[in-house]
Amino acid sequence: MARLGCGLGVLLMVLGFVALFLIVMLPVIPGIGDLPPLLTLQGALFCPPGHTYDQEYMSTSVRPGETFLSVNGFCTDESGERRAFTAEQDDRRIAVSAATFLVPFLIGIFLFIFTIGRVAGTPKGTTEYVIRIRQ
Repeated sequence: MARLGCGLGVLLMVLGFVALFLIVMLPVIPGIGDLPPLLTLQGALFCPPGHTYDQEYMSTSVRPGETFLSVNGFCTDESGERRAFTAEQDDRRIAVSAATFLVPFLIGIFLFIFTIGRVAGTPKGTTEYVIRIRQ
């Protein structure tokens, strides 16, 4: 039972990191963020029904040798009209991104800690008795 609890805890933590990379990290990397499965995932999570997700990369150079890359996300409807994210959609993006990482990660880490603590607290084949003596 302890192996199951530890294994499930580790699996949930790994799933949290996978979700973090799929939703937050990979979409902003040029070349990788334009892959259709990532765009479909972003559209399903952040755009209204019937809209698709699209993004645009803009690079600016402030000084020679320094280039900054910004990524702007859009929801595109069937007619091809692009709509930038509203403040409410940006808040939703942050909340969904945080929740998809934090929920499985925290459940996994607490499951792992409690399972290890339970196993380490009582050696096999022993029984604990607590005796209280009043003075």
